[in-house]
Amino acid sequence: MIVAVHVIFYAKILPNHPFDLNTLTAPQVIFIMLLATIPAFIHEWGHASAFAYYGCRNAEIGWGLYVYFFVFYTDVSEAWKLNRKQRAMMDIAGIYFQSLSLVVLLLLFWRLKSPVLLYCFFMVDLSIAGSLNPFLRMDGYWLMADLFGIVNLRKQSLALMKSGLLKLGRPIIGAQTAPVLNLSRTASIALIAYVLLGSVFFLYLYKIMLYQVIYSLGPAYPHVWVAFWRALSERPIGVLQILSSFLEVLWRSMVLLGLSIFVFRTLLLMWKYLQIGLRFLTTRLIGRPSRGENFA
Repeated sequence: MIVAVHVIFYAKILPNHPFDLNTLTAPQVIFIMLLATIPAFIHEWGHASAFAYYGCRNAEIGWGLYVYFFVFYTDVSEAWKLNRKQRAMMDIAGIYFQSLSLVVLLLLFWRLKSPVLLYCFFMVDLSIAGSLNPFLRMDGYWLMADLFGIVNLRKQSLALMKSGLLKLGRPIIGAQTAPVLNLSRTASIALIAYVLLGSVFFLYLYKIMLYQVIYSLGPAYPHVWVAFWRALSERPIGVLQILSSFLEVLWRSMVLLGLSIFVFRTLLLMWKYLQIGLRFLTTRLIGRPSRGENFA
């Protein structure tokens, strides 16, 4: 049912309805943020429900700061007494509950025909995609670690990538010692598939967001500041108009700042790995003896 809802939304509904962030007003954005908070809480409710289902009793749902953004969280420290299958079920329970909330949102859209619900659906899906990221210690990370018994998933993922790059570069740099992987063949295949599929889904959603920023929010951003300045300059002072213009500037600035940070961090990470790759290739190619030296 969850898969069917996603196919219907992205293949049928989204292409046939206007999806333009620039048309949203500040009250609509606030409403979307408040509405999207409900599935976020339901997500944590899913973790706590699975936690209780397996006999644990000390789950606490809270709110805090992770990396640079605010999140709900569930304290499931007691889960280490469960087996790996039970922990994996608990890991996926949050996404499962949150995905069921998308079914409700789609049904509400069919009933009410409100475009705000489309934006809310997309924002909740974006949150789910972020939770599935296997490189941050969130649901996807712990799911793969618990499901396949992978200790230090991030280190193993990087070692797996390095091993694959060494195999691809063997015709250029020659045979090199690949990093030792503490993974079974099944776990390696599952990890590769998970990273590839998760990355495709994640990048697809961010492609939509980047398109909106480049072609909608970005070009209109200066005009929003002009409208805010005009509201400040008008006499008599219109407090409600100033507040409305300020909120318009605020939410657009937050979206642009958030995506700018994401793009900057992504480019920084790509540049870092490019430098490592170039350094590695340079060292191997320069340090590799010529054929004449080998023959002698």
